[in-house]
Amino acid sequence: MPAALALAEKWLHDSPKCDSLYGNAQTRQGVFNPITFAASFYSQAGNKYGGASFALLPLPVAAITEPLPPMVAGYYVTGYLAGVFINTITIPGLNAWNNGGTFDNAITLLHEMGHVYNFIVGSGGSQIKFDTLFFGSNANSDLVIKDCTTISPQ
Repeated sequence: MPAALALAEKWLHDSPKCDSLYGNAQTRQGVFNPITFAASFYSQAGNKYGGASFALLPLPVAAITEPLPPMVAGYYVTGYLAGVFINTITIPGLNAWNNGGTFDNAITLLHEMGHVYNFIVGSGGSQIKFDTLFFGSNANSDLVIKDCTTISPQ
């Protein structure tokens, strides 16, 4: 995780287009700066908006992001927490975490962070779109590649 997160943070820092995938200065309400948000969200402890963990997922996906409804006074309150679950299985031909590269893993972190921004109220949303059920979106990953890296998506 540290190498992929460092690369994702570099891309966010170096590319205004990458940074602009995640809300804007007004919609982020002074809290959801993508660089600092990524660092705290993907830390071992996560942050008050959720966090990431590794899990054996029974689906052929690199990762899944889910809204996590917290309980407040006995009621679920949606829109304030999200969890990223990174698949620990190695799946041939898939951009799975254990298949290797720091580049692909950094793309996964930024792709999933877009979903986190879409789930959490006050974050400003993201240009990353909802993925089809059980399948990641190549369009989302291609958008991250196009706006965050110097490599053109295939």
